[in-house]
Amino acid sequence: MDKENQAIEIFRQMADAISARYMHEVAAMKLLYKERPGFDQIKEKLVELDKMLIDRGVWLIELYKKEGGLAHDILTEECKKIIALTIEQFVKGL
Repeated sequence: MDKENQAIEIFRQMADAISARYMHEVAAMKLLYKERPGFDQIKEKLVELDKMLIDRGVWLIELYKKEGGLAHDILTEECKKIIALTIEQFVKGL
């Protein structure tokens, strides 16, 4: 596997782990409040998740550039796709 594909796979794994953490937080809120969190609480978690994924993606892309990665535009597009898919899966999982 080349460097670019490794970076994409690392980001995919990071996104899955971050999303799972946020899903656990929502589940904990359900247990704590004995009901599903309200729209504003869910929206807040969704915004936090999106920001965390973007921050991690930017971090990885910058690291990739420093290490001499040439096709960082492709990595950027793949990170955007992974973020969109992760957000979609998070919403469906609610």
